[in-house]
Amino acid sequence: YMRDAKIATVYGADVTMLEFDWGKAADADAVRDAIGALATEGKSPKAVLVTFNETSTGVTNPMAELAAAIRAEAPDTLILVDGVSAVGAMPLEMDAWDLDVVITGAQKAWMIPPGLAMAAASDRAWTAAESATMPRFYFDLVKHRDVLSKGQTPWTPAVGIFFQLEAALTLMEAEGWDNVFKRHAACGASARAGLAAMGFDLFADGAYASNSVTSALVPEGVEWSVINKELRARDLVLAGGQGKMKGKLFRIGHLGDVSVDDIVSAIEVIEEGAAAAGVPIERGVGPAAARSAAQEV
Repeated sequence: YMRDAKIATVYGADVTMLEFDWGKAADADAVRDAIGALATEGKSPKAVLVTFNETSTGVTNPMAELAAAIRAEAPDTLILVDGVSAVGAMPLEMDAWDLDVVITGAQKAWMIPPGLAMAAASDRAWTAAESATMPRFYFDLVKHRDVLSKGQTPWTPAVGIFFQLEAALTLMEAEGWDNVFKRHAACGASARAGLAAMGFDLFADGAYASNSVTSALVPEGVEWSVINKELRARDLVLAGGQGKMKGKLFRIGHLGDVSVDDIVSAIEVIEEGAAAAGVPIERGVGPAAARSAAQEV
């Protein structure tokens, strides 16, 4: 939730934020108009930072459309993509969409503990990195690239997690990327259908609902802390809302080593735990809907 803007500001960038309603996707026309307006003022952006999949709300932005809109108004600007909870869970065509930097993290779809960040950069991005003057040391990508040519890293890496990543990539390659993406889509459909059938209002716009995380509103008259306590007592750990949605929504992560069976089991626990917390729920409809929705993907 605006973390990219905060990071850029800390590093001295002159940031213009284009905000959209929480739970809604970024609109390509609005992005195009905003960049065009900046260009008219002589402030054509050097870079545009975009979140592909917004973990805090469960929204997947239409990345291909946004990239095309940006290029239409600012052909040479850098398109920097936060793909942390997207890459490995859903298709991303870096070259075809003409993206410049895509970043992801080990702890999301890659199924391993936190401790590694992975980045891909275009030729345009490397040219910018070689002449950039922003302060950097540990994350000097040019230094990383030069040392990588020797099969090394400039600093001591999280060695153990490298081995875990190798194992994870082996599993993903064996499953096949199309199947990996289909599994995530099935898990997303399962989570959304199960929650909706139990009467929870989904927070994300259905047209842009994420296949790696699903968000739902906490019912009126019940505290999230009470529901969460019941869920944790049953060994289910979900995430709450962030920022202005803290205490108002909860989130189910379904990326990485997650199956439809896992989601159905989670829906069963939510049904039981939420009912114990005082949420009126018809028993049995959630798990059945979750299973049925996954079969339709």
